[in-house]
Amino acid sequence: MKPRTIGQVAQVLGGRWLAPPADPGATVTGASIDTRTLTPGDAFFAFRGEQVDGRAYLGQAFDLGAPLCVVDRATGSPCPPGTLLVDDLRAALTALARSERDLRPGLRVIGVTGTNGKTTTTRLIESVLSTELEGRSSPKSFNNELGLPLTLLGARDGEDFVVCEMGTSSPGEIGRLTAIARPDVVVITSIGRGHLEGLGSIEGVAKEKSSIVDGLAPGGVAIITDDSPAIDAAMALRTNVETQRVGTTDGARWRVSDVESGAHGVRFHVEGLGDLSLPLPGAHNARNGAIAAAVGAHLGLGAESIARGLAGARSPEMRLSVEIVQRPGGAITLINDAYNANPDSMRAALATLATFEPAPGGRRVAILGDMLELGAASDAEHAALIESAPAGIDLIVALGGAMSRAVSISPRAEALGEASDEATDHAASRVRPGDVVLLKASRSMRLERVADAIGARSHAVHSPSRTDGP
Repeated sequence: MKPRTIGQVAQVLGGRWLAPPADPGATVTGASIDTRTLTPGDAFFAFRGEQVDGRAYLGQAFDLGAPLCVVDRATGSPCPPGTLLVDDLRAALTALARSERDLRPGLRVIGVTGTNGKTTTTRLIESVLSTELEGRSSPKSFNNELGLPLTLLGARDGEDFVVCEMGTSSPGEIGRLTAIARPDVVVITSIGRGHLEGLGSIEGVAKEKSSIVDGLAPGGVAIITDDSPAIDAAMALRTNVETQRVGTTDGARWRVSDVESGAHGVRFHVEGLGDLSLPLPGAHNARNGAIAAAVGAHLGLGAESIARGLAGARSPEMRLSVEIVQRPGGAITLINDAYNANPDSMRAALATLATFEPAPGGRRVAILGDMLELGAASDAEHAALIESAPAGIDLIVALGGAMSRAVSISPRAEALGEASDEATDHAASRVRPGDVVLLKASRSMRLERVADAIGARSHAVHSPSRTDGP
């Protein structure tokens, strides 16, 4: 955030002082909604959640160096100096982010959306651009109407770029996010069967995702996957937008070929940029890497810097993260992809599992939980997933009602029902030395509990995956 005085920020936010600042000229340099990550100079926005009321932490925020605290209800106790009362905290945070964009026209903003690959591609873009430029990307998955303003406000004065992840589960969300960010570059990584409950159909997904281009800054460019007829149709009316396609078709501006995927990464060729590699497993990551390369090329980076940035990239937490779990009798290779799931990302994860070679006597084991927000298509999508699972997978363990119903058709599967602690522990007990194990489910299934149970059973020492090529 460009440093501003408390008075300047208060003018943007509106409202009235519950406790005037001790020093109106004190500088605000960022924003936070969580005292655990607050740094001195951050304005603290005291949001109220289901479990926590941020107003209870005003004193702590002040002690940690927050020169300004913003609330939407008066407190029943004295407030620290610099406490401002506004009508709507979300609107206030959005207004501050909009003003930040106005004050920093030279900051290059990249907006990333898509059914799958948003977070991974966001990190890959950051890794590529950081070879020559200063900047950052959305922390964790800050991709909603709170996370995106915080990402913009987290960009420090003097930085060149910020990569903003943008998510949606219902119509209109992407449009609201791009109106705040006004990106110079937008990315659509994929169009798939995610959030069908709110978006209705593939066409509904494409319509919502494609709205990211409507907020492009003048002269901006859209970098888009080439494998979706639905996105082609949604983009057909946007003839005034410069579009660069990435993928395997002959018409792609950045054409991907010669993909080689293995347990420790993927190699691929991008026409015009040469041979590239990523230390992330999964053939689908070739496209994500090529998209990041295209962003780098558009912003003026050379092929050598792009290749170096991709080669040094790291997988986001619980997105095909590979860990080695030591156990007497042999190691277990754990592929933790438990952050989220939909039918397309499930298929990609299962295909990635099939590329791993277990140790002698070991198996390829998929521990799968429910895919949520699929609406009326849920049972059909779960059943189709199990029917299409690669033949090289030896055992599928299902947690959750929908996945358990689906695996009843498979002789190589075991259904454990609802994902209770007892069931997750039982799933962990099915793993043995030498196995390669995939964990994959929607976020609220908390399938990472199986990883914890495997570790507890093994008295494990976890070590990072290798970062050399496949």
